[in-house]
Amino acid sequence: MGSLVILFIFLIGILDCIIFILFLENPKLIKEIMLVHTLLYLLLYNLENKYLKQTKGVPTYIAFFLPGLGGILVSGLYFSLDYFMRDSMVLEEYEQYIHYDRLLEDKKKLDYRKEVSTISFLDQMNLLDSESKKESIIEFDVNYYDGRINLLQKGLVDQDGEVKHYTAVTLNMIENEFSIIINQLKEEFNIKKDIRILVKLSEVYKSYIESGLLSSEVLNAFNLEYIDILNKLIESKKETLKIVNELVKAYIRDKNFKQAEKVNDDLLKKYTDKFDGIFNKIQIAYEKKDFDELNNLIKDLDNREDIPKEYEKILSFWR
Repeated sequence: MGSLVILFIFLIGILDCIIFILFLENPKLIKEIMLVHTLLYLLLYNLENKYLKQTKGVPTYIAFFLPGLGGILVSGLYFSLDYFMRDSMVLEEYEQYIHYDRLLEDKKKLDYRKEVSTISFLDQMNLLDSESKKESIIEFDVNYYDGRINLLQKGLVDQDGEVKHYTAVTLNMIENEFSIIINQLKEEFNIKKDIRILVKLSEVYKSYIESGLLSSEVLNAFNLEYIDILNKLIESKKETLKIVNELVKAYIRDKNFKQAEKVNDDLLKKYTDKFDGIFNKIQIAYEKKDFDELNNLIKDLDNREDIPKEYEKILSFWR
């Protein structure tokens, strides 16, 4: 913008010079010529105040008191200042680069794992070496997105078009992260057959399924894969209450109530002191719309004093 304004001032100077030559040829037109000269000077003055504040101090009055050559002289001064200011800006940017480069050197001394944790997972997959990628995959925080997805999805119905756009882009990025981690873990498990990788894979599936990003057929497909992973964990003798309980929930999600009841019966036998199996029975009855069974189960709860706090609010929905 500055260079264009200076060029425009130069053209004003040329025009003023032509008018001055007309004055020399027709001295009788002095009033008209002085009026035009004054208007041109005022235009030059306004341009300086509006667009060339950073070079304020140039004696623009020269253009007024020296008709013709004054405007050209002023534009020449502006061109010179603009050139030297650019050199100064380049020098300043170079100094900033040196400062930034030193900061990067200092950062290398920081804890590597702490630094990596601040990079988005997609960037880690693009920037890190093979071993670091594997470490990032294993340490992927599946709980990071808990509660965030629902908040983000509110942006999809925002009135602002840009908010909708950025929300959609962010949600797509999160989906890509889940896809990458799932594919990488599958590949790692197929190579190493390490049960810890399968456990991690089940955690990622759980987080992805419960994130709210999936729906209809896609959700059903991922849920079936999740069921398969959980069954493999049970078959590998790595069964825990959490894994069995997740399998019951997955079967309920799949509307496979017969299998859900079968697995839940095993859970009740093996973990008699836990409340999870009882809660699953209530949920199965509710999903099956077996309201007689549901009412009987709810009545039985009135005589229990060992209901965990995490279930109290949920159960109050049925009471």
